[in-house]
Amino acid sequence: AVWNGSNFEYQGPAISGEVRCASIHEGRPVIGGRYGQSSFVGLWTGWDWDIEIPFWNSGSKVNDIVEYNGDLYVAGSDSGFIGSLHSVRRFTGTNWDNVGGLFGGEILALDTFNGKLIAAGRFIGAGGSPSISYVAALENGAWQPFSSGIDAPVQCLLNMGDALVAGGGLYIGGTPTFGLARISSGSDEWEPLLPDHTGYTIGGTEDAYIHSIVQSDSGLVVGGNFVVAELVGVYGTNVATWAENTMQLAPLIGFLDGAVFAVRLVNGEVMIGGAFATPLAHLAMSDMATSTPTIDGVVELTVAPNPSTDVLHLTLPEELGTPSGVIATDAQGRILPLRMEPWANAWRVDVSHLSAGAYTLVLDANTRRMRAAFIVAGR
Repeated sequence: AVWNGSNFEYQGPAISGEVRCASIHEGRPVIGGRYGQSSFVGLWTGWDWDIEIPFWNSGSKVNDIVEYNGDLYVAGSDSGFIGSLHSVRRFTGTNWDNVGGLFGGEILALDTFNGKLIAAGRFIGAGGSPSISYVAALENGAWQPFSSGIDAPVQCLLNMGDALVAGGGLYIGGTPTFGLARISSGSDEWEPLLPDHTGYTIGGTEDAYIHSIVQSDSGLVVGGNFVVAELVGVYGTNVATWAENTMQLAPLIGFLDGAVFAVRLVNGEVMIGGAFATPLAHLAMSDMATSTPTIDGVVELTVAPNPSTDVLHLTLPEELGTPSGVIATDAQGRILPLRMEPWANAWRVDVSHLSAGAYTLVLDANTRRMRAAFIVAGR
């Protein structure tokens, strides 16, 4: 579909499959993904999609598309005797040629930088070179290590002209990894853009990551699966801004209950799409100038039962409307997102996943911040 400024219009007949990526090639839209049991690339003819199949085997797919030196390149995979085969292929107009050999894992992102084609993903080793870690550059028809490498899977790339930004794993199995990094022209080292991100993990154990990046006038906007919290100001999940002067993430919208997979700027507004359903459903736009609410004081709440083993019940003043999200903080200051839903004439908060101990519930609604101390009893 195509956004016309107020709603979406269908772009040609429906695609009987999963669209995973989109780009522009020779001035026209191009999409890629999985069509039935096979991969597909669709090139827009002006009234329909001209379908190409870059990876033929069952279970194949296309993860990303980029135009490089006038040609169309796709990253994807298909199946073989040894399992999944991951590679980049170039469209000649009639055929899809393999480029540089196979990768040792899934390729999630393609971009260009300093005249080179860059591939990134979950791979260790590419084109027969075992020294490549998660990022590779195409040089003289072969994949080569790109700079010093990165310490975790990369999910997205952004060419900023004088620098390339990579986003990916914030935490892997509870261990902090790069999350967001930048390499400048002429440099061989990645600069960490989130040098301290111990507060961005979800519950301290679940893997967290950045999945999409876009450049704004004030810095970067990133989407993914993470938590950002400022206990004196605002908090949020899964979409945030990054500024050069702080080298940290700041929440953009508030609480989202699912990951953000795509972030774009549209006429000065941020458009996000993803798996979130509450309080926004899958697709949302936010004015950069007004997206961060102002918190007017803190109101103490009462929750019951307290202590609890599974749920908390609370009643909010009617004039506050629907809460924008709720979190808990534990004794170590970690931020733990909670799920909240209407219940009778009040609200119910699920705390069944929290370990026994003392917590503070923090809730925002209509520019007001509310909090309540509670205890999770041993089960």
